[in-house]
Amino acid sequence: MTNLELGSRISAYRQNKNMTQEELANRIGVTPQALSKWERNQSLPDVTLLISLCKVLEIRADCLLGTDAQSITESTDKDTEDTILHHLRNCLPPLELIFSVSFVPAFSNNYVKDFEDVRTRLAKEGILMPLVWIRDEEMLKDNQFMILAYRNVLHSEVLCGNEESHYAKMIACLEKTVRNRYADILNKDLVKQLVDNLAVAYPALVENTVPDKISYGFLLDLLKEFLAQGKPICYLPKIIERTESLLQENPILSPQQLAVQIAGELETEKSIFEFLS
Repeated sequence: MTNLELGSRISAYRQNKNMTQEELANRIGVTPQALSKWERNQSLPDVTLLISLCKVLEIRADCLLGTDAQSITESTDKDTEDTILHHLRNCLPPLELIFSVSFVPAFSNNYVKDFEDVRTRLAKEGILMPLVWIRDEEMLKDNQFMILAYRNVLHSEVLCGNEESHYAKMIACLEKTVRNRYADILNKDLVKQLVDNLAVAYPALVENTVPDKISYGFLLDLLKEFLAQGKPICYLPKIIERTESLLQENPILSPQQLAVQIAGELETEKSIFEFLS
């Protein structure tokens, strides 16, 4: 096995566990710089560390070393295997905008810029919109569009009236749907991205807390419950802070119980969102 293969596997399995380089390095007793060199294929880990790596990453040694590799096709064509694996990874996108073929010309212009504007506005509310998959669908009616999350329909509409305004209506509907149905879109990868970004501004809040004390899965369930309480997700720093404190007092609290208590605490504060709602 080459250095490149091992470094790539360590990086892939670490990311599958939603761990940062620093988190993995701390758990196996090396520096983040050493781990970074492994993943960048500049050096190899000592053989004595392989057991620790496997335990922390919760994988078998043959998986880490690549000795379990089996072809997934009848041929040995690498491009075909990569294509199949790509389809498998992306067969259930978190956010899709599909539309009838009549809308195709509208998406040949500046839609990327418009999506970025939507992202920016949502980000000001603490919402990270995932990559939007867009495609036309022949099965839809003329002037119909749908917004999907994991292939579940969040919104479906057939537009009438002035065709020149249809595109703007779809973009506005996408923004509104993401805002109002974010609990249906949110996943652990988005939670990790939100937390990693939060650590830039609040390192002491996140370090040694997420995912060490509060797992991404637990935080995901908590945020979904919190959204159900009608609270904006920009409260994430407060949610993490209070969750850590409350779990220290009572480790068996569920995400549902925590969401109710934290939301109740925030209701007593004179938040700007109360005045704007």
